[in-house]
Amino acid sequence: ALGASWDVDTVRKVGNVVGSDAVERKIDAVLAPNINLARSPLAGRAFEYFSEDPLLAGVLGATWIGGLQSTGTGAVAKHLVCNDSETDRDLVNVQVDERTLREVYLLPFEMAAEAGCAGMLAAYNKVNGHWCSENSHVLTDIVKGEWGFDMLIMSDWVGTHSGEGCVMAGL
Repeated sequence: ALGASWDVDTVRKVGNVVGSDAVERKIDAVLAPNINLARSPLAGRAFEYFSEDPLLAGVLGATWIGGLQSTGTGAVAKHLVCNDSETDRDLVNVQVDERTLREVYLLPFEMAAEAGCAGMLAAYNKVNGHWCSENSHVLTDIVKGEWGFDMLIMSDWVGTHSGEGCVMAGL
């Protein structure tokens, strides 16, 4: 509904309300916003997404981050990256070319980084043969290297498969 509104003021206010609620409960960071792209109405988390359009998802995600973080609560943008299906989400190997990866799937996360999010949460799936939590091309080369993002990158709850692989990839 927030995505359909295209209303940055409302999205900022919602982020602020969530942040205020977190402050009241003494929560330092919220695992949100979910800035993946709605690819199927059957996806169990699609209700959390802003849009199937990467620009709209990025603009509204960055706006929500600003609203939340104005309360002193950290936003951890999720799920980095290409986590747009619930079917076998912890097993799927998403095959995506470099241009599409950057211009479609990473764009909302780049905008979240520019908005100063406190962290990012790596997804369960693989991208081009590498688990997201062990994907050095995404985590180290792009997010940390090209974007200069030096904040937290954490795994989803059971999204790690090798301690060494995660450390070497920059998790």
